[in-house]
Amino acid sequence: MEDLILKHVDLEIPTNELSHETKGLSSKHLVVRRGEPFKITLFFQGRLFNTDRDSLVFRAVLGGLYVEFPATLSKPLSYSRWNAEIEPGISTHSHTVTVNIFASSFSSVGLYDLRLHVLAQPWQHSYRIGEFVLLCNPWCPADSVYFQNEELREEYVKNDVGLLYMGTSKNVVPRPWEFSQYEEGILEICLDLLNISPQHRSNWQMDYLRRSDPVYLSRVVCAMINCEDDRGILKGNWSGVFRNGVNPSEWTGSDDILKLWAESKFKPVHYGQCWVFAAVMCTVMRVLGIPCRVVTNFNSAHDTNGNLVIEEYYDEMGKKTTHDQRQHLEFPRVG
Repeated sequence: MEDLILKHVDLEIPTNELSHETKGLSSKHLVVRRGEPFKITLFFQGRLFNTDRDSLVFRAVLGGLYVEFPATLSKPLSYSRWNAEIEPGISTHSHTVTVNIFASSFSSVGLYDLRLHVLAQPWQHSYRIGEFVLLCNPWCPADSVYFQNEELREEYVKNDVGLLYMGTSKNVVPRPWEFSQYEEGILEICLDLLNISPQHRSNWQMDYLRRSDPVYLSRVVCAMINCEDDRGILKGNWSGVFRNGVNPSEWTGSDDILKLWAESKFKPVHYGQCWVFAAVMCTVMRVLGIPCRVVTNFNSAHDTNGNLVIEEYYDEMGKKTTHDQRQHLEFPRVG
């Protein structure tokens, strides 16, 4: 009996980039969003693939963790788990098989290795298909970062240029900023940021598992923007003396800062101030698929010698709550 051999795999990158709103984020990797199926096409040689007797089992590997799932002929009933569907309409005997892979809307963000096990009795073969980057999905109602308004998604996720506001409450000055999430290499640098964080280095398994939570991701990214406690990106300087570095007011975009950090093997970039920290964090969050924008505070207690006491509380819908409702507003602990 003739063997069934996988000859070639097409990751259908242009098609997937279009349907996943990821065009331009990377020239090195397939980039997709969780909660939305992505398509790959398998080309076999030898005998024809037979849907009645041959089986395909996929494995998506993130670091040392993995999830395994078979390809079936029916559409999955739930997108809360990883699934694969052999695209309907093909012949039961074919050299070409197109598969729709469903990444759970609760999956962890990161760079995955996709593998395939082909069971074609009496033979079995395993293949490494390639890599893909999985991001959060503001277009998916099942994802916790979902935004219903397309105009807001354009602004908070896809827009790569914007204005930062500086000055005082009586003299607000806008300045342009390039968030640059589509610049070559920026996505990969953002993934490096997650992998060199203290959380990943102290317990990589727990870190990978917790990357499904955008709150956790936000806190890791926030800590990594400042270099004081880890191998973070920026060194703060408010002294007015910027020897051996760049005056924060000279930065015009996030890409120069992120690339300089990566090229120096993750040594702190000199220098940043609050608005630079915020702008770089906005870039990283948008790359990861978490909607984000920069907000300027002109009258904070920190700068006006206020009492620094939290005196008002708001729920996730922006509605003011009473003091007694605080226990319902706790965030998950990190670390």
